[in-house]
Amino acid sequence: MPRSHQTDLDIEQDIDYHKRSWRRQRIAWVVMAALIIATLLGLFGPGLLGDSVAGAKGAPLWMEFNRFGRLDAESTTLRLHVEPGAAGGGPLRLWLNRDYLERVRVMHVVPDPQSVEIAADRYVYVFAVQDASKPTTITFDLEPDCVGLLRGQVGVEGGSLLDFSQFIYP
Repeated sequence: MPRSHQTDLDIEQDIDYHKRSWRRQRIAWVVMAALIIATLLGLFGPGLLGDSVAGAKGAPLWMEFNRFGRLDAESTTLRLHVEPGAAGGGPLRLWLNRDYLERVRVMHVVPDPQSVEIAADRYVYVFAVQDASKPTTITFDLEPDCVGLLRGQVGVEGGSLLDFSQFIYP
């Protein structure tokens, strides 16, 4: 039987129960504050925790992407930066692995590719390079089709390759 304390008003109080309740409330407040801070920092979308870079800036190929996304709520963006000379003098042939692209929908590609070729394990996007002496930026806007961890690879044919991963929330 819990300890009770009798007051002048004949109201029974269970002090131990109240102390446990206050402790649970403080823990809940800390957890809620941590979730709010994590959300503001980008744990569930764009932000400090959500924005990521694959490769080193200034390398022949590097990429900016969202580490976290939501199913059917927003698109995710892959922004690929190709330095001069990475294309090898001809059209830029940039590929994404097939497993990744089968789990997302490609909504937009900027600039528009000249063509898209399908290989056994990848899709190759062919782009005309306007000025081979300047860096090229290519943006893929994608919508995830599934929940969970998506692992992808992107590369320039005959050159650099990058691995990346994204987590898609329901």
